[in-house]
Amino acid sequence: MIKRFFFMLISILALALELNADPKHVEEITLHRVLKGGNRSEVTFDPQVNYDGENNTVEVTIESEQMFEMRVVDIYGTVVYTCPVLMVDGTPTNYQLPELPAGIYTLKVESEEVSYEGTLVIE
Repeated sequence: MIKRFFFMLISILALALELNADPKHVEEITLHRVLKGGNRSEVTFDPQVNYDGENNTVEVTIESEQMFEMRVVDIYGTVVYTCPVLMVDGTPTNYQLPELPAGIYTLKVESEEVSYEGTLVIE
């Protein structure tokens, strides 16, 4: 319960900051590594994710040659978008998101070994 409250508080603060930003600007989404045991450590290098609000796309770069899955989850825990992500030698790949209502979402990039998650704000 406290974890969910903390996540919601951080999400609201992130939205408040985003409302003052230029919505056409490409924003880097800082991801956190979530290990199978639930420990978190900040990760800013692998994978790298950028959201382009003007084109409604997410660019994913992962320095790994394995299969990942990208999911976008709303604040109720419902998966609203999912797609496979196959990375080769860290080449950036763009993914077109569906038209989603303005709000705060959790973006997850997962493999069998590790999961990364961050906050995606759509205006």
